[in-house]
Amino acid sequence: MRSVLFGFGLALSAAACSSDLTSGLPGPVVGNGVAITTRLGGQGPSGDTVTIHVANGGTANAYLPQCGNAPLLLTQQFVNGQWIGGVQNFMCIASLEPGPVIVPPAGSVDVVRIFQPGRYRVSVAVGTDFNLSNATPALSAAFDTP
Repeated sequence: MRSVLFGFGLALSAAACSSDLTSGLPGPVVGNGVAITTRLGGQGPSGDTVTIHVANGGTANAYLPQCGNAPLLLTQQFVNGQWIGGVQNFMCIASLEPGPVIVPPAGSVDVVRIFQPGRYRVSVAVGTDFNLSNATPALSAAFDTP
C-alpha cells in the first residue's frame, strides 16, 4: 500500500507540475495557498547548500506528495535560455508514515538540498484534499548558486 501511495504521489506531482514548470514562468507561483522560498547557505566541495522553505499561507491544510518524511520537491535548471528537468535531484527513502506530508495553515516545512553551480527553481504539487485530487503546483522564484 505504501508503494502505491508513493507512486501515485510521484506521478501526480510530475503531472501537476509539468505544465507550469515548462511554461517559462520565472516564478514564484502560489499553489493552493502554499509558497516556496529559498535561501542559499554554505558552500562545500559537493555544492551549495540551499534551504527550501514551503509555507502554507492558506486557510486549509495543505497536502504534499511525500519523499521519505519530506515533501517531494522537483527541480529545474535554467540552461541555454530555457528551463529543463522537472525532476527530483535526490533519492527518496521509504517513509514509515503513509500518506502525504500535511502542512497546517500558517505552518511550514524546511528541506535542505545541495546544488551544483547554476540557476534553479523548485516545485511541489499541493492539494487541499488528502488524496491530492485537486493538486496544483507551487513554484519558487529562480535562484542562483555560485
